[in-house]
Amino acid sequence: MRSFKYFYPIVLTPLGLKDTTNLNDAEQLINDAINSYNKACAHSRNCIKQISDVNISKSQINFTLLSEEELKTPGRALRTFSKILLENKYFQELAVDGKLFTSIHPQLEDYKVDETLDTSGISNSDMMHAIIDAIEKEESNIACKNALTEIKRVLASFGLTK
Repeated sequence: MRSFKYFYPIVLTPLGLKDTTNLNDAEQLINDAINSYNKACAHSRNCIKQISDVNISKSQINFTLLSEEELKTPGRALRTFSKILLENKYFQELAVDGKLFTSIHPQLEDYKVDETLDTSGISNSDMMHAIIDAIEKEESNIACKNALTEIKRVLASFGLTK
């Protein structure tokens, strides 16, 4: 599994959303487009990217965009993904003036460690359970992988690793 330095939570909403639209009906088309996007981006000369942790709802596609380089505008990094989807009539009908999605990505500050958090209420037992859960989910969940990386850094900085 490739190691990515940056991750961006993304929410895509079709611009031409109708009451009858249900993106769950297009789940296979979306998954195929994600696979095509990931294959194309794996060979990029500029910046290798990948779509991960996908959740499709009736009106939105939520996922994490992974990147080896910092992206100033993560939404723009998804043009190829939109182009792949627009090859299908289902998504052509959801486009407005040739544009398929509006994208939202929460500010990255939401994912920084908050040094002011009071951790006194977290028992060692609860912490161990959380770490074990993160280890079990590490391969499929980028947030767990990143949390474990931070835990390893803290342990190493205090000389607590072998």
